[in-house]
Amino acid sequence: MLEELNALLDDYDLSLEDLLRYIKTLFLANKYLIAEARAFIESERRFHKKFKRTDLFETPDLISDDESIWVEVKDVKGIAFGSTTLSRNQLLKLISGARKGKSVYIAVVLGPLVEFIELNTLLKEKQMDRGDALLNSILLELNKRIEKTIIKYLKEGIKNN
Repeated sequence: MLEELNALLDDYDLSLEDLLRYIKTLFLANKYLIAEARAFIESERRFHKKFKRTDLFETPDLISDDESIWVEVKDVKGIAFGSTTLSRNQLLKLISGARKGKSVYIAVVLGPLVEFIELNTLLKEKQMDRGDALLNSILLELNKRIEKTIIKYLKEGIKNN
């Protein structure tokens, strides 16, 4: 890995220090990238597979190297309860992956805590079809589960303080 990084840096005539300085400014300006990094590491630990980051504005955010697992990352630290954290388009793309046999998860990141919500199980519970009402029901249920994770985190944080 270090050899690949050094070769890449050489191609662009950058030092490791230059790159680290840039990464620092990037993460400070875009804190969701830290949440994605946290979810990336936790996905590899949980599923015992290597993952790659997809294009920046693509759903899902993370895909296992063998493409069997999809992970959409939601950094929900500090959002208002009731906020829609998944768009209909994102959900449709994730459902499409589940229908193709992928294991699909929503990684809810709250600082150091990463909770995985399995979309495949939720789809089976709701017996998903193509109707808009059912799609809205899935969105509502996912957002409820994300809110539940936030509340759990807040309660644990309060107990620990």
